[in-house]
Amino acid sequence: MHIGKRPFHWSVRNKKILIIMDRKRSQFNNKYCRFQTGLPGLLAGLYWIVILFIFAACSDSSTGNEPEPQPDPVFGIIEVEVVTTGDDDDPDGYSVSIQGGETREIGPNGTVSFNQVRTGSKIVTISGIPGHCTLDGTPSQAFTLGDNEIRTITFEITCSAIFRDKILFMRSTGVQFEYQIYSISPDGSNMRLVSDMILSSNAAPVASPDGLKVLFSGSEGGSQSQVWVQNSDGTGLQNLTNNPDIVHFGAVWSPDGSKIALSVSDPGSGARNDIHIMDADGSNLINITNDPDVTDASPSWSPDGNELVFNSVRPNPSGGNIFSIAKVNTDGSGRTILLEDEGFIVTTPNWSPNGDQIAFHRSEIGAGIGAQIHLMNPDGSNVRNITAEGGNPNLGSNWPAWSPDGNQIAFHASGGTALNLFIMNKNGEIQGGRITNGENSQHHINPSWSPFTRN
Repeated sequence: MHIGKRPFHWSVRNKKILIIMDRKRSQFNNKYCRFQTGLPGLLAGLYWIVILFIFAACSDSSTGNEPEPQPDPVFGIIEVEVVTTGDDDDPDGYSVSIQGGETREIGPNGTVSFNQVRTGSKIVTISGIPGHCTLDGTPSQAFTLGDNEIRTITFEITCSAIFRDKILFMRSTGVQFEYQIYSISPDGSNMRLVSDMILSSNAAPVASPDGLKVLFSGSEGGSQSQVWVQNSDGTGLQNLTNNPDIVHFGAVWSPDGSKIALSVSDPGSGARNDIHIMDADGSNLINITNDPDVTDASPSWSPDGNELVFNSVRPNPSGGNIFSIAKVNTDGSGRTILLEDEGFIVTTPNWSPNGDQIAFHRSEIGAGIGAQIHLMNPDGSNVRNITAEGGNPNLGSNWPAWSPDGNQIAFHASGGTALNLFIMNKNGEIQGGRITNGENSQHHINPSWSPFTRN
């Protein structure tokens, strides 16, 4: 390259531009270094400007203006622990999460660790706490995690009793015709007193669909049988019917828990029992069968809540009574006899959870064997004795109660020197032995399986 008439050249070394000129010709007053007028001079000036710009830019890049290196991130550890207390003998777990981070499952009395958590402001939140449990404090805890800190966050939860996968039943106090309500797990463990009220043997307890309440009938202070409800932990006892002159018994929840079906009679008028429906708080009691010549009792809801099946008794013109199982729409229409057995007693029908079967117990009058568990279709067809089919043709078995999944049936039968609870498959095969151990007339009777189960 030439500027003017003299050689000029440059090179790049270590991001610097070296300008090399003849020393003898490099003085600014030399004619060869002067800018020429006209086009040659203009081009020469532009060359100098470009070269100086490149030189300045390259010089700047070598002055240490690069971004400062960032320090390595610092982390901490967050340990979350949950302490669950109360009367729930098998509580579910929960979920815990860090804001903007991951979510983890934690047991009812468990601990989880979140490692490699960047330091700074953090919020830990617990969720999935069911309605029968109460958290002490707020579900979210805010704090600042320091460098290399191990921070422990604790949530304390109290869970009241709940009827989850439980069988409720009546247990004799040892005094004739006196019973109390108990619950037990299907494997025979965790037997617990539910109510300390002293009740008669027809006071069949039934758990609410959410497992938080129990419904039962019984008398207090010499009055007629009333319908009662209380919380699963034994608190909050209420008399729903509260009419001491009228008999109320056999109460059962609707599938959604909003209604209660029961049998009602007025001893003063001589009328027989009729099936009634009322709201869950005891209001709006309505007679839906309303036949003074027939005794209707032991209602059971269809799974969709649109029908009730029940047992019915009417006088036999030739003497005695005729027993039947009938069903009716909840508005009182469509009463239909499903099964009528002259010479047999058929009672306590129980609709299966999926609606495809009705269980009941049936006994031949004067046969001496006692009742046995039977099944039939909802239209009354395909009646079969599953106690006998299961290999126990001489076992008296009563009061069938479906498991929530419809695969098993709890019932009471003679076991030892008292009535005890058993469980059979729906084909009649008894699973193991008895699940209660009453002896010497300390009976365990009238089971019902809580509809609430683990999701």
